[in-house]
Amino acid sequence: MLSLCQKTISKIIITPVLNKRFFTSLFEMEKTPFDYTQDNYEKVDNILSKYPSEHKKSAIIPLLHLAQDQEGYVPESAMVKIASIVSCPVSKVFETFTFYSMFRPKPVGDHVVEVCTNLSCQLRGADQVLKAIQDKLGIKLGETTKDKKFTLLEVECQGACATAPVVVIDGNYYEDVEVQSITSILSDFSHDIVPKSGTQTQRKGPEPMDDQYFIMRVITAYLLCVMGGNETPGVEDIKNVFKAAGIDDSDKDGKIEKFVGLMKGKNIFDVINAGKLQMGSLPMGGMGGSGGSSEKKEEEKEEEPEPEPEPESESESDDDMFGGGLFD
Repeated sequence: MLSLCQKTISKIIITPVLNKRFFTSLFEMEKTPFDYTQDNYEKVDNILSKYPSEHKKSAIIPLLHLAQDQEGYVPESAMVKIASIVSCPVSKVFETFTFYSMFRPKPVGDHVVEVCTNLSCQLRGADQVLKAIQDKLGIKLGETTKDKKFTLLEVECQGACATAPVVVIDGNYYEDVEVQSITSILSDFSHDIVPKSGTQTQRKGPEPMDDQYFIMRVITAYLLCVMGGNETPGVEDIKNVFKAAGIDDSDKDGKIEKFVGLMKGKNIFDVINAGKLQMGSLPMGGMGGSGGSSEKKEEEKEEEPEPEPEPESESESDDDMFGGGLFD
């Protein structure tokens, strides 16, 4: 009984659907015939030469990429052509094509805008960026503008989580984007201007934007000045190093000035050798000398039993440059 039902369903539903799909595909292929250009046929030969003749199917992915580069998408007729080139069933090419999201099944605009909405980008404001793009272009995900200028796509992780949120346009990564920056980027593209890719902020690549790293930069700039012969660098000397390195030289909360004041009359190499400049973990709270962090340490010392006296050593100290003690 079950077998009879399966056969009936197959005849009434499945077979007509498959036939419709088959004839629709034939009609579409007739409307959009595909063949590689002469120049691309040279690339086809180069691709095939990389694989043994008995394993030509290994060339399916690069041949799909080549077809998409030529047409802007992969028409079904291109898959038939590829199948004939690598001597395999068309279904094998279809399987590969549908598995990878980077292959596009329909025509796209001049510029393909891919917005990552995965976890890291979501946490850094991808939703607001996506809305700004939709408002700017007047289209939704998966759509193309009426002038065929832009196509908007949603994608998974682009592998640039450290500089999220990320928008990829024509293969160029635009990182650390915000509503204002992405709107400006799209305006440039609409006027046939390709804006500078990479991070859209002042930071260098994926380095953290934490204040702690700003202080570490100050220390590095101070060291460079001393090594260059300036034994007592001032605020402007450090800012000049920042400018030369292309780093934002704005003195955040006066930290450059405070550091220069703390180092006044001291040799930075002696401080480092004494182990009192803890580069790996610089607390932010007590930058004024005997500030918040030193008070915390005093509280901790009151709770702990008094340790046995130990011989004094220049290399042993619980004080760091911001904790008090050293700069009091």
